[in-house]
Parts: sequence; C-alpha cells; structure tokens
Amino acid sequence: MNVRDNSGFLEKLLQTPSPSGREEKALEVFENEIKTYYDQEPVKDKFGNTYFTIGHGDTKVLISGHIDEVYATVTNISDDGMISIGQAGGIDKKDLAASKVILLTDDHKTVSGAVIKLPIHIEYGEEKEDKVVKFDEMRVDVGCENKDEVVRLGIHPGTPVLYERNTNLSFGENRMVSVGLDDKIGVFVAEEIFRDIANKKHLPRDWEDKYTVYCLAATQEEVGCRSVCVAARKINPDISIDFDVTFATDGDLGINKSKYCDVKLGGGAVISYGAGKSNRINKVLEVACGSGYQNAAGGRAGGTNTDNIQKFSEDCETTLLSIPNRSMHTRVEVCDWRDVQSAVNMVSRAIILKML
Repeated sequence: MNVRDNSGFLEKLLQTPSPSGREEKALEVFENEIKTYYDQEPVKDKFGNTYFTIGHGDTKVLISGHIDEVYATVTNISDDGMISIGQAGGIDKKDLAASKVILLTDDHKTVSGAVIKLPIHIEYGEEKEDKVVKFDEMRVDVGCENKDEVVRLGIHPGTPVLYERNTNLSFGENRMVSVGLDDKIGVFVAEEIFRDIANKKHLPRDWEDKYTVYCLAATQEEVGCRSVCVAARKINPDISIDFDVTFATDGDLGINKSKYCDVKLGGGAVISYGAGKSNRINKVLEVACGSGYQNAAGGRAGGTNTDNIQKFSEDCETTLLSIPNRSMHTRVEVCDWRDVQSAVNMVSRAIILKML
C-alpha cells in the first residue's frame, strides 16, 4: 500500500482547524474517512477522543495519534478593534509575529486575521533587529474599526487563533510542508495502518483471534497530554504504539545531535528507546521493518501521549514511533513521505503477522 495514494485524506485533516479542545471538525474528517472502507460507528468520550476497533482477540493493541494542533488565544479586544492574544498551546511566538492567522468562532466559522507588530524601523532598544516580539506586544487585526464589529464576528476572550492553512503535500519529490503536521501526520499513520488491516479481509484472519486493534484520534495533547488519560482508562490496552513527530536534526541548522540524536528526514520512522518504551515491542518493529528505520533515545519524561497511556492503563506495554519533523510548532513544518510509509509498513506487518 502506497500511503501517498490517500494524500487527499491527509490534506483534508491539515486544512481543518483543530486547536486543543475544539477538534470536532477534524474528528469528523477522521470518522468519515474510515467509514469509506469500514462499516462501524466510532466510540467517543466526553473529551472528544474517537476510536474504531477491528478484530476480537484478547490482546488489545492501541494505535494512536493526536489530532489537535498548537494555537494562541484571544485575551482582550480593545475599543478600536485590535485583539490581544496569549499563549495557549506550544505555538512559537517568534514565528507568529507578522503572520496570517485564522480565528475559530464557536460555530466553527473562521475569521481571517493578521498578527501586527511594530515596524522594525521604530522598534525600541539598541538590538532591535534581534528582538523577539512578546505575546503582550502583538495584536491581531481582523479589519474591524471598533470592538463591537469584532464581537459581531463571534470573537471573544478564549477564541482560538491559529496559523492560516498552507498545505503543500508535493514539496519537492518526497516531502510535505504544512501547519499542523504535529500531529495530524500521526493520526494519518494510525488510520493508514487500520486501512491496511481492514483491506486484508480476504487473507487468513487468524490474527483477529489474537488481537483487537483500536485506532484512536486523541484530543488535547498540546495542552498537557490530558485527554488521552481518559481514553487509556476506557480502552485499557495491553500494547500501545503512539505516533507523533520528533525533531529532524539534519539540514545544517546547528541542532545538537548529542542531545537530540541523529535524525534525518527520509531516513525512516524513528523507534524511541528509553523510559516508557518497551524494548520487546521495539525489537519486534525493527524485525518487521527490516530496514528503513531510525533509532533515538527517548528517555526524557513527558512530551507525548505515550507516558500517560502507560500511566493510566492497568498494565500496558507502550512505545513511541515518531515521524521526523523540521521546524516543529511553526507554520512551515516539514515531513517526508518515506518516513510515513516506513511507520505504516512496520506496524501493519507486525499486527497482520501476529508478531507483537
């Protein structure tokens, strides 16, 4: 299966705004895609976590990615219609200044905006060219002349502010660039594995006697990995393979490889070793892949849903499989199709051949 054949689904995901806590429309895209080839209603919880299942075995295998993306939030609207914003998720304020944004209203309409900053000519301080614009120095202009006009658009304190959509899935021969690849690319990987399993119904299905596979789109990861705790309790998996992004350290950007490992775009999906990552599962994935994967140290606590899946399940072997990502948490995140294909191939093979 060539994952690029289903690039239309990934593009829809990336084009659909999904700040943490407001993922409903992106979850609809996820549900509708799986329903095109698999006849089942999804299971949802009150935090929006959404999953499908296939198989009926005793061993519960969870494959997951998080569907929310980084954002800022409206904090104030001035009398002259300028909007103040603050940090919400991990959006990069260095990238946000002077960018185009969208504001997501309560009824899922989008309002175009521009993040305004002082011109460099009149920025204050001796080192103005190196100045990082702080959140409380930025304003969002939505073209309104007063506060009442802004409010009539449906904007209020707490309204999410996201990067304008900019998806290009044919960025060179093998790459893609977009906002929100962290971590809609992980949701895409989980869905493509699920598709691969579902489409092999004509093959011997004795794997179903061993496994029940759960394909989960998790919410609210970017604000503390909180919602997956609810899903982990509900599903209580025996095995979890979580898909997220990791730092690509190539590209002559000066990233410290002694700290962040040697991770290349196009080098294959990254298998993480360290606390919370099962050596047994990792070795199975390496055998299933054969070649075309990368290893990295994942000993630092936190940062992805993997740790909370481990903590909030009763007795679950967990690991993290990552897609290299350049320029993370900005409007120009870059990933490589070959790394996506690597992740899908190794996990599909491990499940179908009952290797886990």
